[in-house]
Amino acid sequence: MSITIAAGQSVRVDVELTPLGVQAEIWGYIVQEGTNIAIQGALVQLLGVNSYSQSSGPDGYYKVGPVEPGDYSLIVSMQGYETKSL
Repeated sequence: MSITIAAGQSVRVDVELTPLGVQAEIWGYIVQEGTNIAIQGALVQLLGVNSYSQSSGPDGYYKVGPVEPGDYSLIVSMQGYETKSL
């Protein structure tokens, strides 16, 4: 885009900027299949545009973020349990 300003003119130019890297988050609960018992200490990994990880808390809750928007694989692992990939 170019702007031409003639002598004696006053030109108003309004510009809207789109933010880069608007952040997002992913959250949920890790529970034992069939019993819904919370699993504390499960490793939650988000792999893709960037890599992020977090452990689940005493109630099985985890939150990974802020993260860059994009496509990710979610991997959840815990000793003594089958690893899940989404």
